[in-house]
Amino acid sequence: MEQLVKAREGMEEEAARVCGCGRKYYWYRPLKLHPGALYVYKVDGEWRALADIDHVYHKCREGLIGNIRELMRVFEAATQTGIKAVIVGKAYDDDLYLYARDARRERVVLNGLNIRVSEAPEISFFERTVSYMDRVSPGFVKAADASRGHGGF
Repeated sequence: MEQLVKAREGMEEEAARVCGCGRKYYWYRPLKLHPGALYVYKVDGEWRALADIDHVYHKCREGLIGNIRELMRVFEAATQTGIKAVIVGKAYDDDLYLYARDARRERVVLNGLNIRVSEAPEISFFERTVSYMDRVSPGFVKAADASRGHGGF
């Protein structure tokens, strides 16, 4: 068992890339996400994002834009499978969450990603309940959207 633990630690160390802000990305995971909580959603067809700016993203524009881009892709992939996606989010540790209308299951697997599914709240209620997060500037959201292309995650 001790050898397995050491092997796992060695793999994580090799797989980690340190961002310019000093935080690690773990490249062995299906998505290469910067640490930090983030939610992406649409209001009247327009992308919006809420993020933990004060604690994480204030030092890393690259990580913020990259995470928004990847969560947009997850949102679109869920929608293409018939899920009525409303909000897609990630916890600091990369656990993924999907809030959907008429959620019929607790988990969904999209392109190998295991995502927890919950019934979607109203957007205004959701924005109030995550009051520790800040709305991301529309410029960052647009930069993420422009950089995502048409490929899948």
